[in-house]
Amino acid sequence: MNDNKNNNITNKIIEAIIAFLMGSIIVIIFLQVFFRYVLKNPLGWTGEAACYLFVWMIFIGTYRLLRDREHMCIDILFKKLGTNWQKICSIVYYLLLIPLASILMIYGFSFAKKFIFNYSPALQLPLGWIYSILPITGFLFLILAIENILKIIITFRSKKN
Repeated sequence: MNDNKNNNITNKIIEAIIAFLMGSIIVIIFLQVFFRYVLKNPLGWTGEAACYLFVWMIFIGTYRLLRDREHMCIDILFKKLGTNWQKICSIVYYLLLIPLASILMIYGFSFAKKFIFNYSPALQLPLGWIYSILPITGFLFLILAIENILKIIITFRSKKN
């Protein structure tokens, strides 16, 4: 029950972050259009801000889709497999996610660290902050993969006994 409560809190935080990012993008694009076409005085930072927020939203949204198993996939064969084979395929799927997560964490951290003293042209934000979404997402993917592998193994063993 405590695990479920923690998952609900995590889910709400992830959903809130995605909603905030999407809302921010909408407001920024609205400002961009309003200032450019109504006031005839475009803002120089809006395009860059919307782009960076969009990248963060995509990466966090990808985690959410993986977590909820809502990402696009072809599962015709998977659904025809027996329960045990589905579990084995799911474990293989999550085992393949671990190297991807590791690459995102290791190289993403290196990339973010490399560009921490480079600044974006319009916003003057350290690019390392913007690129930090790579190791953050990698960490989330890694936790997700390990958690799901353990859940599958535990349910498999509990049904055997």
